[in-house]
Amino acid sequence: MLKSGFARCASFAAIVFAANGASADQAHSQLYLAGQLHTLVHETAASVCMINAGVAVEAEMQTLLAAHQSFIKTLAALSEGELADQAREVKENWLPVDAAISMILAGDTPAKYAEAVQAGKGPLQFTTLSLLDQTSANYEHAEGVTMSDVLTVDLAERQEVFVQMMKLMACEMADETAGTEVLAKLEDTMTLYEASMDALTNGVPAIGLAAPEDYAVNQVLAAAAFDWQDMKPVLEKIVANRGATAEDLNGLRLRAGAVDARMASLVDIYLAPVDTGPVPQVAALGEGVE
Repeated sequence: MLKSGFARCASFAAIVFAANGASADQAHSQLYLAGQLHTLVHETAASVCMINAGVAVEAEMQTLLAAHQSFIKTLAALSEGELADQAREVKENWLPVDAAISMILAGDTPAKYAEAVQAGKGPLQFTTLSLLDQTSANYEHAEGVTMSDVLTVDLAERQEVFVQMMKLMACEMADETAGTEVLAKLEDTMTLYEASMDALTNGVPAIGLAAPEDYAVNQVLAAAAFDWQDMKPVLEKIVANRGATAEDLNGLRLRAGAVDARMASLVDIYLAPVDTGPVPQVAALGEGVE
């Protein structure tokens, strides 16, 4: 199974070097790190919900551990240099979430801390999004960056977030107290994901978004489209039943991992520093679901 959290950890050394240096890739590296930080907020919340629901606990604990470590390393990288003040604000909101996650990873009863993670998610999401906006503005003014590049990266990073949001909302629907608001948000997020995927694949000339010509990009998008068609029926079943069983959630988490890895690969192609090594290999269609 593809595990995006572990894949992110593998390239931190090169990314941190680029973020702390004065290279021409600094704006790209900062945006890469800020985008991952924002995605990790949603990824940790989704994993905590799954653990609390008793779904694939061992696997989700590993996912949570990787995401938790990635968040700490990414935040440390962004705390150096011109983004130190914004990173400090993120850290202030991260500390209570970090404490709750640490207790879950230590084996304490997840129900005691899942509520704390959910409560801290809003403020943490706000500050990581503010940091992402700042790095996006820096990226827009970087040498050689086109409007199409800006829009493509923005959409690809949103797709990573959407995948984690759908996983979390589906998990919340395992709770009998989950209301119609969660259902509506899940349906809206599915629609947004598909609209963004269409834009990434075919372009939107009216707003300056060109269809991709790069072979690697199109390879990733084709694989992502295939994996989404495998994931979508599980979400549709949850929506139709207005609730999720443990079987539904386990099937969803496997498929969400595959789809998320495709989007992470797409962001890597555009933003990962050149010294991180070759472009990540795209798994064969259908790979990633056990």
